[in-house]
Amino acid sequence: MSTPSWKWLQRSNARELTARAESPGAPSRPCLPAVEALGDRILLSAVAPAAGSSDGPPPADQILIGLIKGELKLATSELAALQLVGGEDPQLLHKVTEGLLNISNVVSKVGEAVIKGDLTDHKENNAVELLDSEFLKLDSAISGLSGGAQEGLKAALDTIKLNAGQLVGALSNLKLDELSDKTRQTFLKIADVFGDVDAGLLKIEESVLARKAGKGQQDFLVIKLNDILVSSFKKLDDARLKEQLTGIVADTEKILIGLLQPGETGGDVIG
Repeated sequence: MSTPSWKWLQRSNARELTARAESPGAPSRPCLPAVEALGDRILLSAVAPAAGSSDGPPPADQILIGLIKGELKLATSELAALQLVGGEDPQLLHKVTEGLLNISNVVSKVGEAVIKGDLTDHKENNAVELLDSEFLKLDSAISGLSGGAQEGLKAALDTIKLNAGQLVGALSNLKLDELSDKTRQTFLKIADVFGDVDAGLLKIEESVLARKAGKGQQDFLVIKLNDILVSSFKKLDDARLKEQLTGIVADTEKILIGLLQPGETGGDVIG
């Protein structure tokens, strides 16, 4: 898997996390759900039009879009890993789900710090250390699996590590100093709601695989998606941003449908 080239990606620690996931000795990754057609360029494509003509960072609204799309891509790779774990060992499934939720939360905190304009070297270093710790815990959790199952899941976790490292690295040198406080608070609200939705997708997948009732989480996601479309959008004046966010909501709804109707989608997140 190729790593997007970000002109403003300067710091080394996130690149080191990504490099470990891209090491030549890593096993080839399994086939991911169809939503991965969003692609490795998902974060880059969100900002490339603005970044292509200068060496500076993209506009603030496109950083928000890149963050949300990057987190959705990360969640998609996490869902693929959960599908490999399966529901035969509910305890292992829950342990992996919790680890993946922690990874997503670390990345979300980095994005939140960027929007707030207070991402420091200390916060970034701490995020990378937390990510390393969570991946070590996951490696330990799956150590008892048989050879083939373990290798397949390790490959999926390498993909997640790569996605997380790319996203943290891409965010690491971005500054949003020009945002008004009102816009900053709106962006934080939108990013937070999308983060909750991504976490909800993982919890629903765990429930589906463990054959538990996931109605509560389903209702939670519907409420959150409505919150994005109604409450958050009322605060936005940018028609293009509204259109882009609406598109991400549609992609998320497709993933949710795929989770709740796996028989109709061949088991993939999007059929």
